[in-house]
Amino acid sequence: MSLTAQARAELNRFSSIFRKNSIGNVIHRAPKVVAADYSFATQGGAISTITLASVIQDVVIPANSVVTRVFVEEVTNVTSGGSATVTLNAGATALTGAIAIASFAGITAPALAGSVAGIKITANSDLTITIATATLTAGALRFHVEFIPA
Repeated sequence: MSLTAQARAELNRFSSIFRKNSIGNVIHRAPKVVAADYSFATQGGAISTITLASVIQDVVIPANSVVTRVFVEEVTNVTSGGSATVTLNAGATALTGAIAIASFAGITAPALAGSVAGIKITANSDLTITIATATLTAGALRFHVEFIPA
């Protein structure tokens, strides 16, 4: 996900070009994206907080990273018996406000919570969703979270 201090140092020493640009630091600080899935079929849809499933890589956002953007892909139609909302979280930190399920169509980019430009994550955090207002009855979502590591 991000480079260790030793890996950055080795890349920075690799050649004069890398030393000039400190390429290890550049790679380490490049924005990263993690993806995580929610599926009613496997995780249910009760009013609760649900830890999202890893797509390929670890879905932990490292401590002191800054989340800059969130995309949500509706894999299959999300339905509810009422007016359900979904909030994306990194640990105890809300990354989005409550998103009405009617907002999901194709790929959407909900605003970050508080409509800020970035949200700093203070501790290593799993991605979760909080289902509120009503239960979900079907559907699947894939969340893509872009962040800049510390």
